[in-house]
Amino acid sequence: QAFWSQFSMNPLPVQQQNLLAFFSLLQEVYRLFHLKLQEKNWITYGTRIRELAESDEKPPFEKLYFAGFYYLSKGEQKFLKRWIEAGIAEVWFDTDDWYLQNPVHEAGLSFRNLRRKGFPVPSGNQNIRENEHHVTVHNISGKVSQAKAAAQLIESWTFQGEMMNERIALILPDSKLLFPLLSALPANIPAINITMGYPFQETPLFSLLSELQNIQLKSRILKNQVFVRVDSVKAILFHPWITVSDETEIQAFLRKAADSFLPEIVITELQKQFSDPVLQLLFRDIKNGIQLFELLNALTEILRKKMLTKTASNESKPETEAISGETDEEIPLFIPEMEFLFVFHQKISQLAEIWKRYSIQTDLSLTWKIILEVLYTTKIRFSGEPVTGIQIMGLLESRLLDFEKIIVLSMNEGSISG
Repeated sequence: QAFWSQFSMNPLPVQQQNLLAFFSLLQEVYRLFHLKLQEKNWITYGTRIRELAESDEKPPFEKLYFAGFYYLSKGEQKFLKRWIEAGIAEVWFDTDDWYLQNPVHEAGLSFRNLRRKGFPVPSGNQNIRENEHHVTVHNISGKVSQAKAAAQLIESWTFQGEMMNERIALILPDSKLLFPLLSALPANIPAINITMGYPFQETPLFSLLSELQNIQLKSRILKNQVFVRVDSVKAILFHPWITVSDETEIQAFLRKAADSFLPEIVITELQKQFSDPVLQLLFRDIKNGIQLFELLNALTEILRKKMLTKTASNESKPETEAISGETDEEIPLFIPEMEFLFVFHQKISQLAEIWKRYSIQTDLSLTWKIILEVLYTTKIRFSGEPVTGIQIMGLLESRLLDFEKIIVLSMNEGSISG
């Protein structure tokens, strides 16, 4: 209500007129979108649920079993209840009276609502109350300190031979803890399996793109020459993913910048200064969105080759040694950086295809804004073998799984609600 109250002016500002025009198009865009899906015999999850709820359609199976559900939407409730009553489906809920029978316990709210609607939610389980649990709480501030404490605890367990590594789970409600943890884990762990999402905006590659954006958008043209800020150039040179074979080039540039006291430098001078192919690419003068996509695709390929070369040069070292942070490498050799490049290449290729297909013409500023907006919402999905090694996962990924030992990091308000 507060938002729409801003639209009471007459006449409306141009920005608000454009917003209203955009909203007026949404219904037609939605209709055309679904027509396109029908042409390809595709369907969205929500539309399929609605079809099942509003029809008498039966599944192409004699029997269906649903296990582990906590919340069911109205559409899901409608067709599942119909299938249960027809003897086609069975739904198994994992509950405990500790929260199910407590009317103020939020963990049982959805189960209590489903039971009132006739779903077979069982009661009588007393596992939480009857089974013996040993919980130790450590007060540790800082992500790095938490990661080191978890690593020391795991090392003590494995050293004492209490259990196989597969029975240990590390739960990370805060995904930012992943790489501090990987760097802290001991070298005697034979295998690690990661099953969680990691925000792309937390990756070194995203920070490199941000620095590249600063160079391009903060540049200015004077007498047909493009000037870029020296501090933006330094941020690129000191980035952990930028490694050059000739360090003297960087030292020469830093001395020249310090002696001249100039805040800007001509971009063509940078290309003469550095021979490294990555720097040659990053310090290229870009005019529009199409050229930017070409640059980013080329950058991805060069970085990929560098990563492969670095991995090949260290393949004689145990993988766990690289993870433990005991090498001299700036970037851990556990392949996440290749995952970063793969996901980035996918996103950039998709956007470039859209630009090409519809002949979109955009300036650098708008193109960068769209690219970063897409990457902000992108998560990198690590997956592996769930029966091998210590399991590292997010909070949601740990549901319905059973472990002998569990370490939950960052048990703070904001990371875990309640």
